[in-house]
This record gives sequence, structure tokens and C-alpha cells, in this order.
Amino acid sequence: MPEHPAALLLLGVARRNSGELASAVEVLSALARAHPQWPLAHYEQALALSLTDQHLQAIEALRPRHPAAPADGGSLACSRR
Repeated sequence: MPEHPAALLLLGVARRNSGELASAVEVLSALARAHPQWPLAHYEQALALSLTDQHLQAIEALRPRHPAAPADGGSLACSRR
């Protein structure tokens, strides 16, 4: 099912809801790694991690995944003329 991320998300949530926490963490962590820009995958991963007392990993899972800031320190703000 790796080519069906929505199905994997539902599988992970179902395992979390049924108390299969280790399996939920496994499924949701793999999903979050495969789809680093999908916030819902990271949110569900964080929920499962927190339920297994992996609080630092849960916080890390919620950190934004975005391209690095400009190397020159430039601003993305609009300039006024």
C-alpha cells in the first residue's frame, strides 16, 4: 500500500484507535518520512508518539518541513518603492 498514502493514514489511525500503538507509530512514521510536506501525516504521527510516551519525538514530528531559508539571509517580504 505504499502508493496509497490515504489508506496508510487510515490504517495508522485505526491502529492507534484500537490500542495497537507500536504498530501505529511504525505505519505513521513511515508515512511521514515518505510525505514530508503532508501536515496531517505528521500530526497523526505525533499523536501516536505521544501516546507511547515519546514526547520529544512527537514535538519533532510537528516541526514544519520546508525548504531552507535563503542562504544570503534575504527577506521574503515585499519591498516598498
